[in-house]
Amino acid sequence: MSLRAGSILGPYEITSAIGAGGMGEVYRARDANLNRDVAIKVLPAAMAGDPERLGRFKREAQVLASLNHPNIAHVYGFESATLVDGSKAHFLAMEMVEGEDLAERLKRGVIPVDEAITIARQIAEGLEEAHDHGIVHRDLKPANVKLTADGKVKVLDFGLAKALEAESGSGSGSSQLSHSPTMSRHMTEAGMIMGTAAYMSPEQARGKAVDKRADIWSFGVVLFEMLSGERLFAGDTVSDVLAAVLRQEIDWARLPATTPPRLRELLRRCLEKDPKQRLRAVGEARIALAQTADRNDDAAVVSPGASAAQRGGLRGSWAWTIAALLLVGWIVTFVAFSRRAPIGSGDLRTSIALPDSVGIPTSTYYGSQSLATLALSPRGDQAAFVGWREGGGALYLRRFDSFDTARLTRTEGATAPFFSPDGGRLAFFARGRLWRIDLPGGVPKDLGPAAASSVGGSWGDDGGIVYAPNYAEGLWTVPAEGGTPRPLTKLDSAAGELSHRWPCVLPGGASVLFVIKLSSNETMDDARIAVADVKTGEHRVLVEGGSMPRYLDGGRLVFARGGKLYAVAFDLATRTTRGAPVPVLEDVATGPNNGAAWYDVTRTGMLAYATGGKITMAGRFSWEGPGRPTQVLDRLDASIFGPAILSRDARRAVMQVVAANDKLWLIDLEQMNATRLTSGGGNDSAGVLSPDGRFVLFPSDRDGGGYHFYRMPANGSSPPSVLMEGTGKIHSVSYPARMLGFSLRSEQNGLDAYVVALADDGTLAAKPIMVGGGAGDQDNPTASADGVLVAYQSSESGRPEIYVARLADPGARRRVTNDGGFVPRWSRDGKRLLYASLRDNQVFSLTLRSEAELRFDAPQAVTASGTGGQIVSFDIAPDGASVLVGRIADPLMLRHDIRLWPGWGKSLPPLQ
Repeated sequence: MSLRAGSILGPYEITSAIGAGGMGEVYRARDANLNRDVAIKVLPAAMAGDPERLGRFKREAQVLASLNHPNIAHVYGFESATLVDGSKAHFLAMEMVEGEDLAERLKRGVIPVDEAITIARQIAEGLEEAHDHGIVHRDLKPANVKLTADGKVKVLDFGLAKALEAESGSGSGSSQLSHSPTMSRHMTEAGMIMGTAAYMSPEQARGKAVDKRADIWSFGVVLFEMLSGERLFAGDTVSDVLAAVLRQEIDWARLPATTPPRLRELLRRCLEKDPKQRLRAVGEARIALAQTADRNDDAAVVSPGASAAQRGGLRGSWAWTIAALLLVGWIVTFVAFSRRAPIGSGDLRTSIALPDSVGIPTSTYYGSQSLATLALSPRGDQAAFVGWREGGGALYLRRFDSFDTARLTRTEGATAPFFSPDGGRLAFFARGRLWRIDLPGGVPKDLGPAAASSVGGSWGDDGGIVYAPNYAEGLWTVPAEGGTPRPLTKLDSAAGELSHRWPCVLPGGASVLFVIKLSSNETMDDARIAVADVKTGEHRVLVEGGSMPRYLDGGRLVFARGGKLYAVAFDLATRTTRGAPVPVLEDVATGPNNGAAWYDVTRTGMLAYATGGKITMAGRFSWEGPGRPTQVLDRLDASIFGPAILSRDARRAVMQVVAANDKLWLIDLEQMNATRLTSGGGNDSAGVLSPDGRFVLFPSDRDGGGYHFYRMPANGSSPPSVLMEGTGKIHSVSYPARMLGFSLRSEQNGLDAYVVALADDGTLAAKPIMVGGGAGDQDNPTASADGVLVAYQSSESGRPEIYVARLADPGARRRVTNDGGFVPRWSRDGKRLLYASLRDNQVFSLTLRSEAELRFDAPQAVTASGTGGQIVSFDIAPDGASVLVGRIADPLMLRHDIRLWPGWGKSLPPLQ
């Protein structure tokens, strides 16, 4: 199928042909919706005519679209369109990457070592991201690597070789394998292969099943070619090339003499013909390349005028010797100081620099990231932390005998990590579950359910894990090897206890320190630190005011309060404190709303922490819109976290004020004042007014046992009563459809999105309808004005994006954002869908062009760019001309280092 310039494929207009190959024809096109150029890859007719194969390709393409990394050409979606001749085209819409590919660059000759390392590092970073998501490229070659004018490397066609693979039928492949088309053959037939002959791994060449190690082989072949300027495996026919891959010994003398020894060793590891002996993870290649680049830079500084051979010799001898001596000296100093430094000499401190573009999130309007604490291994030889880079957070591991930090596999969205007693494993919370991972390169194992609001865990010497499953329960325990969780502590409702959190198992495992949140707490700085008996669960209070307790050998209890660390004498045998707590360290990042503190200590007194003091998030509401000056509601400034949702007449809005116990306030937008709606214990989350304005509907954990939906008179004339049981959040009321949008937590898959029809008084008029489920969080659902369409945000791609579907067929949905979107809202005339942009921090509007096809025009900005504060939420005025926007001034505070103080415990003052 060949397309001409001017051909229309849905919203895309073909502008020119780019090329063709085994994966189909490729065109440059213009996206009319988003006003940008894209690459269109039209699938071969054989693929399009096989429904089973086409369905499989679609599923694979959806997985590929979840990849979001600067070194990977992004897949926007898999679509189809009917052409003017009545035929149907199935195609991928992909990022249009400008520049030459690596194959074109290699035609000009050998690539210098430093430049080759830079290119290879970026290829490795892209591969690592894909492998972390379970995606194998299977066709890595120079033609699939683009080099942009600004030095960025983009890897193309990730996973498409697998996606094009047939599952049934004999299939056929090109016989011109040596000319670099991609093969697509039926893999269940003996001897069938796929890939590009000169770059495929030996196991691929034999037609065997492949995994990420095949990509590592291809990566090595590409790097070898960059350094040598010649193909590693060549021949006159396909058979000759494959024979060379399988049997030819590699001539290492073809590499230039200036190739650093570490780079040679990396190539040897990548090009092991036996995959069992090959480099295990491409992340190791990335680390080796970074170290090689650093040493090359150092050598250049030492002798800028030396010849190429002299510089190569220096890198291969003196530079390595100096680096080794420095590393050994640092380790010796570090170990000696941490073990033998006398009291008063604990001033040796250092910082752990984080990887480029990665920071530690100490607060954000995404609530889970405010639990992104750090952990120090019991032996003090490594640290784990939640690192944030564009697109989200994941766990990172830093060993102190190395200068490198590794991103741990499949830990996206992780919070609150903690080590096993031997430091060989790590536990954490993510995606509504508790996980365990073997270090350094294991795959997480599911240990059972735990909410996104899980608040801490601790690994005992007996192999049991004690953890806080959510904001509204006591502590639980589960075997680290897996098993049935059981409750450990019970809330004392008579004493006003609302939750137990941030446990720390004491030596011997017979008791555990933890934090008690009370109904009277306005901040977690007022919480209580307690100790519980692990056998009986009975507990008693040790300290009034504090969070995240830790035990130090020699009888000291350390905890956080108000941006500082405090210490108090503690008798382990009697489990009692002595004397009053004293401040021992200033400027430690602490979260007064949930009790998180970004520090950890070993029992011997080594300290790791992030600076920042007491964290607050100042918020405000404002009216904003086209041609309207921003009107800030000054008297309503508050720390906000949830949406302020307008009433039907837009004269009032319900606002959530964040504290240790969240409460709801009613904003009068005409009188410009606010009245507190809810009181008592528990967290009252984002709420809405009923269609008639007489009642407030909101989720709360006020009665324990998780969140339920409550209904109460807006004038406070009677207490709240349960409207619906379940753990979830309320997001919107659509008018005039009178449909409530809410989400409930699924035990297996995070949040699922629902809508339900309401009566005027806020009672349920029908059964709820699930409109979004599956992997990731499906959140913020909202129905259109006529109740026909629904929009919601989904995090299944790794960041929130907006989807639209029909209520009658929610499975047939369409994604309408590509750069991150959240908080969708329909205008009351049903003609526009508004959303907040994650990338631009603005509200945009999409005009509905075709309800039948779920098509929208290109987005138009509603709010001005550069307006201060990150958007938390917004709602639309009835006339659609302006929006009420909630913003917070510092939604994501990033610390770009971790302070390390090996002898901190020995510097503490005597405790009475």
